[in-house]
Amino acid sequence: MKKYTMYCVLSLLIFSLFGCVKPKPVGNQVVEKSVEEKISLKAPNQLPNVKLLWKYKIDETSQVCDPVVYKNLIYTINGNNLVALDIYSGKEIWKVQTNSIEGSYPTISNNILVFGSYDTYVYALNATTGDLLWKFKTKEDIHSKSWIEKGVVYIGSDDGHLYALELLTGKLIWKQSLGRIQNEPLVIEDTIFMYVDYNKFFSIDAKTGKINWTKDIKHRFGYTGKKPVIVNNAVIYGCDNGYCYAFDRMTGEILWIYKTVDLDLEKEEEGIGLRAILAEPVVYKKSVIIFSDGSIHALDSSNGKLLWQINMDQPLESDPIIYDDTMYLGGNDGRLYAINLLDHSIKLVFDDYEVNEPIRREGKDIRTDKPLLIGTTIYFRTWDTYLYAIQLPDIKTLNLKTTKPENTITQRNANFMNGSILVKEQDWIYYISSWGYGLYKMKVDGSEYVNLATGSSLSHIILSGDRVYYFDHFNLLSIKKDGTDKKK
Repeated sequence: MKKYTMYCVLSLLIFSLFGCVKPKPVGNQVVEKSVEEKISLKAPNQLPNVKLLWKYKIDETSQVCDPVVYKNLIYTINGNNLVALDIYSGKEIWKVQTNSIEGSYPTISNNILVFGSYDTYVYALNATTGDLLWKFKTKEDIHSKSWIEKGVVYIGSDDGHLYALELLTGKLIWKQSLGRIQNEPLVIEDTIFMYVDYNKFFSIDAKTGKINWTKDIKHRFGYTGKKPVIVNNAVIYGCDNGYCYAFDRMTGEILWIYKTVDLDLEKEEEGIGLRAILAEPVVYKKSVIIFSDGSIHALDSSNGKLLWQINMDQPLESDPIIYDDTMYLGGNDGRLYAINLLDHSIKLVFDDYEVNEPIRREGKDIRTDKPLLIGTTIYFRTWDTYLYAIQLPDIKTLNLKTTKPENTITQRNANFMNGSILVKEQDWIYYISSWGYGLYKMKVDGSEYVNLATGSSLSHIILSGDRVYYFDHFNLLSIKKDGTDKKK
């Protein structure tokens, strides 16, 4: 507790010392922190009618692993094992011993589960049974999470190469030397965007591996393990130096830079600490939300101007998710919060008090992984305690409005969550993936799952006869329900 109290006091001192300092220009433009609104975290109200469905014990040696769901299974890391649990009961269905996974947690497509390991291999398993399908050897450890797109696995290694592998066989398609890779790539419209080797950002042709452009940054990018987000023509990425950069998607030109704290980055003694942007940015309406200096910063995505800020009084390392107008975020105190993005009110969703409070009293952090929302059930994992399945109240109890889809591209998830658009017809559910990347259909019982089409910002499903109509940006498209005969 003393450690935590001292941490909060130091946080306030840093903010008071540097928050009013006018930033000096760096690169193209450093956006000043003209705060329209600041809100501090007070004791949040408990979200009503929250029910713990089950919890699964995680070994204290376990590494970070955002939970992943495919059909009726949820996957996580427990010690040196990759485990598959029944999504409804938390019962362990199968487990496979690994040679340590950190950062390269599973990605799933077409019943194939892919991950990288410290033993230098990329592994592909049958997602239903856990059986090994293939493995591919690199020359160094793998920390990078993979991205699967159009039957191709994109994954980086500490050996400095980005690899493109056939999903079905593991056969090498191409590899490109970039520098040490520990961050996840983002693939959209046949272009890969990713950060590499502490000071470079790349745009790469996904079909050939050819470099489109690269950007060297004067101030050190730090390792975050995360991928960027894209809003219109801007690629946005947060770094552990407290800077958030927006690059032109086509040219790599710096559009704007936002500084969360005005520190001298040339000085080694400044360190990383509280100012690091370790969580993935998220897009909400016309804003991009980042997490640094113990606070949540909402920026205008077109110019980087600060719109509002909430002080959470703790490091924020867990990636959030947004459903309608609510952001679910895990703190480093082991708690799960719901933040209303309309009025910025904060509610406590869940805290396993008997487990977490003794740890907090010792002044230790309780790191959390990215929550996963399926319907009204949220799955939430702390690093070395439990994976929880929590039943949320009906969305109406949150008194929120539903937002319309924006022209944004962010991280993809194959599950329909975070406000995806969906339509049910007989035994099938047709839906747009979380952030508008793909059009999918899935059997109501989860027994079959089909990717019908991909795009950059899909929205608004309409079913008519044997066709599915949908928008990609402002273009109206249609495709047959069997995934053939796509028309504009």
